[in-house]
Amino acid sequence: MDMTHVTVAFIGLLSGSISSVVSYFITKYNINKPKQINALEEQYANVLVPIHKILFFNNDKAITDDMIFGHKQKSIEDVLNKNYHLSPYGIVEEFKRAVENEDMKDFEELINNLFQSASYRLGYTQKSIKIDRETLLLLASSAYSPERMISLLIKRLLPL
Repeated sequence: MDMTHVTVAFIGLLSGSISSVVSYFITKYNINKPKQINALEEQYANVLVPIHKILFFNNDKAITDDMIFGHKQKSIEDVLNKNYHLSPYGIVEEFKRAVENEDMKDFEELINNLFQSASYRLGYTQKSIKIDRETLLLLASSAYSPERMISLLIKRLLPL
């Protein structure tokens, strides 16, 4: 064989090897990324949302202030026990510390921060819209029909 055939064969072998290695890493990345998102979604739906709801949105009027800590403790224990495989170690440890000290402040802060962080990473955040005082007063006046109020609001918030 002459040298050009060897060079062409070598270049073909090299380009095939490079494309195989690149394909391997792309496939490995694509396989692992959805698993990470799915695990975060499971933690969010089964641990963070229920605990956040217990801590911040308890609308049971029959519960007195004296019963609130015990009620929250029992409800959170139920969530953590049911979803132990999804519960991050930091949440479990901070909850134990909160129960020992009978103070949920640090635990509430942790859950709220994790809830907001996971919401953001999963794309569940709600965009807040600031409405200036003049627009709010215009909307509050009875001079506008609902259709006119919506168009006014859109024009004020989305200037073209």
